[in-house]
Parts: sequence; structure tokens; C-alpha cells
Amino acid sequence: MRSIISLLQKVLKGKSLLPLLLISFLINQPLSADPWSDPHKSRIHLQEVDSTQLFAKEHIEELNFETPENWPIITANRQTNATGSQGKKWESSCDGNLYATFVTLYPKSRLNDISYALQLSTISVVQALGEYGIQAKIKLANDVMVKHKKISSCFCEILPSLREEFCYLLIGVNLNINMTPEQTTLVPSSTSMLVEAGKEFDKEMVLKTVSCCLK
Repeated sequence: MRSIISLLQKVLKGKSLLPLLLISFLINQPLSADPWSDPHKSRIHLQEVDSTQLFAKEHIEELNFETPENWPIITANRQTNATGSQGKKWESSCDGNLYATFVTLYPKSRLNDISYALQLSTISVVQALGEYGIQAKIKLANDVMVKHKKISSCFCEILPSLREEFCYLLIGVNLNINMTPEQTTLVPSSTSMLVEAGKEFDKEMVLKTVSCCLK
């Protein structure tokens, strides 16, 4: 994830077109890690929650951080108060979708790079979708689109910690996986992996793929 921060810096500042081509190349590369391997040593799964992001913020000191490489994750089948881009409500009633918040320790010495975390998160989701043959694009700042319809949104927050060298980075990912065509008609301009590929997907497998892309 951090390997393309410098490329994003140049792209977003408009200084070079070459990094944009390199980022496109990176997105379409196969995963270097086995997507079945779980990089999370601690996970909390909830049947229903107001928001995985809010839950993570409220319980962050209770999460297991053995090392900076260990990313605890909060997942839920449903969210009752999730928000999307620009504070809009994100439809979270489908059990087959992914609602997750990844939490990691982020070096305070690299806070100058944190503004790029959101872009890197959306790039990771695009790469994950590519692993399933679904070509997606990023709509700045935090939406992932397929054929001009929203399939995912990402959210990033920084929280202070008592650790001398680290703060907390929260990465929220909402991804429509097994949302049916009938369900997408209830949410304007939305789509899902099921709709685009014409088949259902294993939600746990998709979660692990997204996890590997994020790391």
C-alpha cells in the first residue's frame, strides 16, 4: 500500500503523467500474497451495529495490536447508521455485502503522507475487484464505480494513541458483494459484484482479498 504513496503525490499535484500509468499497471497486477491467508490476528464480527467505524473508535483501546503489522478488523452483517460520501446514508441492510473497518498503527513520523491513505484504500478495492474479473474505476475522493454505478466507498480517520511512535489509522470499506438486482434498484446508481458478474461470491474470500490488497 505504501509503495505507491510517492506516485500518488505526483499525480495529485499534476506534476507527471508517468506515475498515473504506473499506478494503472500496479492495480492490474496479481496479488503477491495468498488471498486465503488471513493477515488479521484479531477480528470482531457483529450481526448488527450502528457503524463498524464508530464501533472501532469506541473500542479501539480494547483491540489487539501485537505488532504494527497486525491489523484488527471489525465486520458486521448490517449497519444501522453508516454514512457514505459527503455524509450521505450508505445502504447497509444486505447481509451479503461487506461492511468492515480495518485498524492499524500508523507511524507518527509519516503523518505527512496520511492524506493519501484514502486514495490508496480505493485503489486497493479496485485491485481486489480486478481479482474477480470486475473492472472498476475511482471517483474522487472515496467512491469506487463500475459502469458509472457505485459499488464501494472507503473512509479513513486518524485517532491519537498513547503509543509514543504511533497513532491509529481507521480504514472503513463498504463493498456491495451479493446485493441482488432488485436490491440495487432501491439504491440509486448502485451496483454489486453479483450484478456485474452474474454470480454470487464468498464474502469471506472477498474480505481476505481486500485485506491482502490493503496490506
